[in-house]
Amino acid sequence: SVNIELAKMKSKVLQAKGNAANAKKDAENKEKMKKQEEADTKDLQETLPASKELANAAEDATEAISLMASPLIAEPPEGGDDILEKAFEEIHAAAADAQ
Repeated sequence: SVNIELAKMKSKVLQAKGNAANAKKDAENKEKMKKQEEADTKDLQETLPASKELANAAEDATEAISLMASPLIAEPPEGGDDILEKAFEEIHAAAADAQ
């Protein structure tokens, strides 16, 4: 009957409106995500060089501390407890500075 056909058409129209609304929300969400990704990429590009520089400085400091400590550990000075203690204090200070 006409009423049944009319109800079917109304249902299809409502479904189409719902699909259009969902598509619009999806597009808006994608645009928001794209903008956020662009902002994150920009932030990364701005902070990455400084982060790399800090990491390289920490690596260099660690290597320097290792070079300072290695000979003392491999061949500690005989009878030089004061010398050894002073050297380890310097190494400890260098390690604290590296942090």
